[in-house]
This record gives sequence, structure tokens and C-alpha cells, in this order.
Amino acid sequence: MTAETPKLWNAIERLQGAVEESLFQARHEKDKTILLTAIPHLRMLHWHASFLGLTDLADVAALSSAFIQQIQESPGPWSTQLTEALGTAIDRCRHFLEARIIPEDPGVYQAQHGAVLPPPRLSRPVPIDDLLSMFRRRQLDVHKISACRRVSVTGDAEFHHALTIPSFASSRHRKERYMSIVYLNLSALQLELHEIAQVLESAHDEEEILLHGPLAIPWDKFKSDQARRPYYVVLDTLLPPEAWLKHRHLKGRLIRTLHVPEQSTLSPPLNQTKPLQPRQTVPQYHTPPRPSRSLNDDATSSLRFDAGEPATLEPVDEGKKRKRSQRKRIRNRDLKIRFPVGAKLIIIVSTIIIVSMTTLTSLAIFFFRQEIEHMVRDTNVSLSRIVGQQAEREIVRLFDSANLLFQVGAASRDSGSLVDDFFANDRSLVYVGVPGTGVAFSNRDWFRSNRIADEGAMINRILSIRDVEIERSKSGETLVFNVSPLMDHIESPVLALTAPFLVGTERRTLVVLADVGEGLVESVRIQEGFTTTMIVNADGEVLAHPDFTLIFGGDNVKNSHIFQEMYSQGLSEGQILFEEELNGENIGFIGSYSLIPIGNLGVVTTVPYDEAFAVVTEIQRLNLYLLGAILSLAILGVFHFSRRISTPLKELALATRQIKARNYNISIKPKSGDEVGQLTRNFINMIPELEKVDRLQERTSKFVNPQVARMIADDTLPENAETKDVTVFFSDVRGFTSMSEAMGDPQLVLDNLSEYFQVMVPCVEETQGTVDKFIGDAVMAVWGSMQDLPNPAENAINGALMMRRALLEFNNGRGTGNRPTFQIGCGLNSGPATVGMMGGGSAKEEWAHMGDTVNLASRIEALNKPMGTDILISQSTADRVEGLFSLIPMQAIKVKGKSEPQQIYAVLGRHDDENCPHDLNELRLMLGIEGDFDHSKTKADSHEVKYEILDS
Repeated sequence: MTAETPKLWNAIERLQGAVEESLFQARHEKDKTILLTAIPHLRMLHWHASFLGLTDLADVAALSSAFIQQIQESPGPWSTQLTEALGTAIDRCRHFLEARIIPEDPGVYQAQHGAVLPPPRLSRPVPIDDLLSMFRRRQLDVHKISACRRVSVTGDAEFHHALTIPSFASSRHRKERYMSIVYLNLSALQLELHEIAQVLESAHDEEEILLHGPLAIPWDKFKSDQARRPYYVVLDTLLPPEAWLKHRHLKGRLIRTLHVPEQSTLSPPLNQTKPLQPRQTVPQYHTPPRPSRSLNDDATSSLRFDAGEPATLEPVDEGKKRKRSQRKRIRNRDLKIRFPVGAKLIIIVSTIIIVSMTTLTSLAIFFFRQEIEHMVRDTNVSLSRIVGQQAEREIVRLFDSANLLFQVGAASRDSGSLVDDFFANDRSLVYVGVPGTGVAFSNRDWFRSNRIADEGAMINRILSIRDVEIERSKSGETLVFNVSPLMDHIESPVLALTAPFLVGTERRTLVVLADVGEGLVESVRIQEGFTTTMIVNADGEVLAHPDFTLIFGGDNVKNSHIFQEMYSQGLSEGQILFEEELNGENIGFIGSYSLIPIGNLGVVTTVPYDEAFAVVTEIQRLNLYLLGAILSLAILGVFHFSRRISTPLKELALATRQIKARNYNISIKPKSGDEVGQLTRNFINMIPELEKVDRLQERTSKFVNPQVARMIADDTLPENAETKDVTVFFSDVRGFTSMSEAMGDPQLVLDNLSEYFQVMVPCVEETQGTVDKFIGDAVMAVWGSMQDLPNPAENAINGALMMRRALLEFNNGRGTGNRPTFQIGCGLNSGPATVGMMGGGSAKEEWAHMGDTVNLASRIEALNKPMGTDILISQSTADRVEGLFSLIPMQAIKVKGKSEPQQIYAVLGRHDDENCPHDLNELRLMLGIEGDFDHSKTKADSHEVKYEILDS
């Protein structure tokens, strides 16, 4: 997937070197025409960076090429200032190469919509905001010159997406052309990457490309072992998109056609091509004063792929006036309420039914479960007791048979026929003997039937391996243990029984091997079902179990909870609830046990908890079905009943929301004569009066502060003035008088000033400030007056910085006589101020801020022009924001009315802002402030001296 990535980086390295060589030669010979050789290299650098996903680098390269063209077209000789600005941009391109991480990480990365093709990884971010600001001041628009934006698509394998083309691209679409979006897999094209770049650059020169960039596609929908480098192009072509691809020798996929020209403007035949036209590098067009998207935003652009909606274009013509909305009847589906009355009624009734039936069912199930549990416990105890008694009788019988066999063997010492007859009558006995005495009898027929040829060796092996138990029996213990794992080819379990045995006066051990498949084991097998019974000895060996494989395998339950309970409590019988892990899952059991005195054996009976209460689970399921049926019928009935009540209430609720949204063009009719109908009639009669009040407040807010207008409407104006700690702000447009004289038309002056205020006022409001008044082209704003703020000074400076950024965007596309660029100066001061209503009686009243704090802020604002800054703050404001902003101390000033010199500071930006200028020169370059700022030559206005700049 990343096979082309090293090629792209190497190509960018070569192109960057060629550009730097051209710049070095031009500086050395001071010949700006030499810079023309860098333009094609920068354009190719733009496309290679776009292919790689470095949209920041692509923007800077494209703008730099346009900047060179602009330098050539401007009159005048070699300019050091312009070439230094160009050098800054080209050096920033080098920073991308220096920040490259080597080697590249192959694979995919995680984005919000899924895993997609990885972008290049950089060791550090490379900021370009200052460069974009510089280019904007040169009237170079990144949207048209670069038009590179990275976009992402959702998980739609068929590309059935809706598209929203950003206005800066759709505004350049021509109606006589096809507008479409095409998908290209750069890795699948047979052309080299530089050849693809040349094809796309040629199309861009012919203004056939509105937007382009890397396309992030969902990895789970498009994963493949083949290389893939997705790319999209928004086309504006005379040819249909498929024909355009064929004509350009490109293989691509049409995602969607957004516009098809009329039949009268069909595209020309394929053999006719549009003659090449030079691309404008200095576009002359108007851009909105506050674009919805930052020009340097390289995240996902305004082009979106979201399934489920038709393709749309943002409107280009914004001059059409909206028609006054016609009165329309409010419909039920227009209301968007989370919990309407009908839903609440359904919830209440459903809750009552669910709670009542659930309570009754739970109580019944609880008592039923208790009864079943008692029955299972009693059954388990009974089974354990019965099996224990049967096992005890069987063990006694085997020992009795062994004693009888000794007597028969003594009687037939010379002949073995009686012994053989005995074994034939009692086939459960396999071997009876006393080790060490030579007295032993074995059932040869049993051994032959189980295919055991050397019975003596088998018995000696058993006696040798279990000699510990045999020795224990000499001390008086009777033991029973499992020897089935020691015998091959047997078909039923074999147990060993050992007991003390006297041979004369010597204590020996009687050993009995018995086939218990039809005896002891059968007693537990007849209890099969969901109940399991087994017999174990004190060492945990399983002696009898319905499953023979557990006995043949020598299974041991010594670690089982019920085994430990049985041999630790000292009780002959007991019950326990426990859990055991089976096949990686914890299973609950109801267990009972019973001890057998002979051999210290135990009988364990268990029932799986789920199987014991399977009938309870079935009853619960049936109750849920019944509950669902009753609930469905109840909801259906409540729904039809609630509609007669909720529908008029919904219409009233929607009408109130329309009134709240200041839409008085509504019409509802009462549908009943009850309380709801009467409420509807009264509401209809209130609408005209509410509209009058709203119009009055709206008009009032245009002449006074909106907060003051709201207090007037609410009758909450304070009767007495008060003193508050505030931050006061003054701003003024530089050279507005000469600007107004140049425009000539007063209405044009007001239109430009209104556009400017529309950009500045939101900056104040978004930082929780209050615009006090407009004084011609000046703005006075206050923070901390209308609402309490933790630090009004910080909010005020944030607002001023927002104005700086907004003004840069506002000036983008301006610079003509009718639309001049604006430069402003801002002054801020913090301290106590008197806040309240000024005037009284029959005189005009006004909400005002008065005091020395206000006067000093006004004086500081006037100092921006001689000091070459745009934001100046006082010492008191600086003290309140210490450590938050980057401040430059300026010369102290002597202000009229102040006996002591006042220290002021220029604001560069916030410390946490990566794009903050580093010094005043960089700030002035960014803002386009030019001039001689030698304060020793500065003279005050002749009409009144309000301040004096002191030499430091």
C-alpha cells in the first residue's frame, strides 16, 4: 500500500532542491525573472504533496508559485522584502522534509469512521498560519490556487453518497459544463506519479478542477492486498466525466455527476479540445467576510460523503431575498417533543401492567422455586441414603463371599474344581488373596473374557502399585480403592477392597478385587437423569459413577466443594449449594451427601441448578409471552384514546415553539369545546399582542444594548448606579476619514462600516463582553459589566485577538476603492467603573460606563498608530493576565489627567497559541503595518495634547 510513499518523498526532495537553487541564484544576481524557473517546480511540488496527503505543504507550494508570478507582474526592480517573504515560505517547505519520520510505518491508521490509508507522519507540526495570512494580504486565495483538501467517506462500498460541495468551489462552476466527482486509484494507474501530476496540472490550468485531494476510504470495505492510493477530483468539464477521463488517458471511477448542462450546450466531440488558457494567479473576486471554514484548516473539508441524502450544492447566489414565509397550518408531524402526552399515558399504563404482573409472577415463581428446591434436596438426600445402604450391603457381601471362598479353597486343596465353580456362581469376584502367604484365588474365566493373558503379572502389578493401602489395612482399616486404571481391556470397573486378616497369630491384609459393573456401579446408574450419583473414598477417588470413563480414567474429586464439605463437617448426611467449573463455565449445583461407615466411603448426589429449575424457567417465559400480549393490547387501546387528547395539545406545543422562535405566522383551530379547545381560543387571541411586544423589543435592541433592552422588557433595570471592576475596550479604524472621502458615496461608506461591525461585534459577544456603543467607526465594549466573569481582562484580550483574526479574514478579497482593507487599533484598561443609567426626568436616558478607567482605555487606543501595533493594554490589565499572554513592554506614556507615567504593553498573542508572533516585526509583517516608528519624532495632535510618549 505504501510502495509509492518513498518515491513521493524523493520527488519532493528533488523539487525542493530545484526551488531553493532558483531562489539562491535570483538573490545572488538580484534578478527577479530567475524566480520564474521555480514556478513549474513548485506546481509539481504541490501535486506530489497532495498525493502524499501533506495538504499544508501543497497549499504553501501552490501559493508560493502564485506569489512569484505576482512579483513578476508588479512594476519595479528587485525587492529584498518580497524575496525575503518568499524565502520564508520556501524555508517552511523544507521544514516538512526535516520533520519527516523515516522509515515510514506501513499499514493503516484509525480515524473516526474506521481504518483508512495512512497519511505521512511528521516528528513535529509545521505551522503555516502566518504564511497564509501573508498570502491573503497579497490577495492570493488558497481556495482557487491550491483547491486541495483531504476528505473522508463513510463505509459505503458502492459510493452511494450525498455530497456537499463548499461554496468556494461551487461558485466557480459554469452552468454549461458537467460538474462531477471522480475517484482515482493512483497506485493502479499505468502512468508514473510525475506524469499524473502533469496531467492534473494541465487540467487545473484549464480550470477543469474545482477541488482535489487524498480520499480516506474505509479499510474494512476496500481492504486488498493490492496497492491503493485513493484520490478524488471535483471536475468542471465540457466533456462528460467518463469522456474526460478517456481524453486525459486516466482510469478512474465516476462517483456522482452533480450537474449536467442543458441539451443546447452539449459537450463538443472528443477530437475537439478547448484551447489552453493562462491561469490567473492573482484572482479578482469577492469572498465572504467571515467564511465558515478557516483557509488553513487541513482537517476534513466541507466536502462530505454521507449516505442517505441526495447530492446538493451550496447556493452560489446569496443576493436573493427570502420570501416572507406564508402562513401554514401546523401539522402533528411538525412537532418534535421527546415525551408527548400520548407517550406518557402509554408509559404509565404499561408501567402499571408491567409492575403488577411482574410482582405477581415473581412472587409465584419465588414460592414455586422454593418448593422445587425443597423437593430436589429431599430427593437428593433420599437417593444418597439409598445408594449408601446398597453400597454398604454390597461391600459386606463381597467380604462374606471372600471368606466363603477361603473355606471352599481349603476344602478343595487338591482340586480346583470347587473354586472354579464358586467363581462361576459369583462372577463379581476377580481375585481374593492374602499377600505374602501364598494364599490367593483368581477368577481365570474373568481374566480370559477380558483378554488378560498373564493374570499373575497383572495382580502382582496392582499389589505392588497400591502397597501403601495394603499396608494401611494391616493396622485395622478397611479400604476401598479404584484399580481400573491399572488394568487393560476391561469392560467394567474393578475395585479393590482391603481389610485386616489374621493368619494364625500374624496380622495380614485381605485383598479382594471385584468387578462392580453390575453391583456397586449399577446402584448409581439406575438413578440417571438430571440427577448424578457417585461413590468416592476418603482420598477422592471415584469408585462408582454412571459414566465408566471417569472410573477407567481414575478421576479424583478431592478438590470439589461438596467433597471437602462432606469430609470436613463430621456429619453422616448433609446438603450444599456450590459451583464447579465445567468446560470453562461455572455451573451451579444442588448437592447432597451420605457417608458409608465401611471403608469411610461417601455417596454424592448432585443436580445442575438450571436443570432443576428448568420448569420454572419455562413458566417465566410463558409469563413473558402473556405479559407482552396484554401490554400490546393495552398500548393499542391507550394510543387510540390518547390521540383525541394529545393531538390538540401537540398543536399548541408546536405553536408555542414557533412563537418562541419569533414566528407569528401560525394558524390553529380549536377542535373541541372542552378545556383544551378553550385554551386554544385564548392562545390564538394572544398571538397579535405577543407579536407587537416582540417587534417593540427587537426595534429597541437595535438602538440600545441587547442586555439593556432585555432588562427594559423584563422591567429589571437597576435604580441606582454601582461600581464594578471591569475591562474597557476601545477600537478605531485607521484612516477611516480618508477612506470615506475616497469612496465618495455615503451609503457605500455605511455599507462597508456595517460589514466591519458585523465581523467585530460577534467577537465581543462570544467572549462574554458587551458592546456599549458605536462612536462613528469606533467600538466601545466592556467586560464584567453586564455579567460577572472570573477574569474580565482575559476575556477582553481574547476578544481583541479574535478581532485580529476576524479582520484578516474580513480583508481577504478586499483592497479596491469601493471595498478597502481595514486596519484597527485596540486599547484596553482594567479597573473600577461606574455602571448604570445616565439621564433622567424628561431627558434621554442611556446605559453608561464612566470613570477614569474608561478615559485611559480611550487614550491607550490612540497610541496604536504611532507605536505600529494593533492591541495595547495598560499595566492594570497586564497585571490581571500575567503568564497568559505574550506581551511586549512599550515606551511609557504621560496621559493628560495622570500625574505618573503609564506603562503600556503590546499583545502578541496567547502563550499556548502555536501561531503567536515572536516579536513586533513579525506581528507587523502579519498585519501589514508599515512605517517609521521612531517615537522621538512623534508629535501629538495640534488641537489637543492627550498623551506624550516618553523616551525610555
